[in-house]
Amino acid sequence: MTGEAGSERQPLTGDDASPPTGRLAFLCGADMNPLRITGRAGLERARFVAIARIDGAETGKTGLPGELGTGEIWGIALAVGPDDPSPGSTARATVPVLLRDGTSAEAALMTDPTTVGTVADVLREAHYWELPVAYRNRLQALVSALS
Repeated sequence: MTGEAGSERQPLTGDDASPPTGRLAFLCGADMNPLRITGRAGLERARFVAIARIDGAETGKTGLPGELGTGEIWGIALAVGPDDPSPGSTARATVPVLLRDGTSAEAALMTDPTTVGTVADVLREAHYWELPVAYRNRLQALVSALS
């Protein structure tokens, strides 16, 4: 699969197989593109933890576009080291997330309205990360309605 500008996507893994200890970051939409993640300050050493979602009432607090702020927002949770500056910034909202295995956690919301991308971008990354089919179908319906 290819990423931005046709570049080959790389997995979010490092030399050692264990993720760094520390905080969680939540990304959704175009921000889930691995090339964007590894190129973003504070996330260079991030490691994938799980597919995750922000539920119901919490989605309205994200500031994300209306079509993504209804119901649940699916994305990914990444482990970030304790000294990675961006996720721990006081400017980052912390949101409750539910990991796919049912575990609840707090994560720094790393996606905002300026970085989420278009609905088509969100759909592309939802396919890449194999987010739930019902969510992808909802996004596909939005893309079709906007076309």
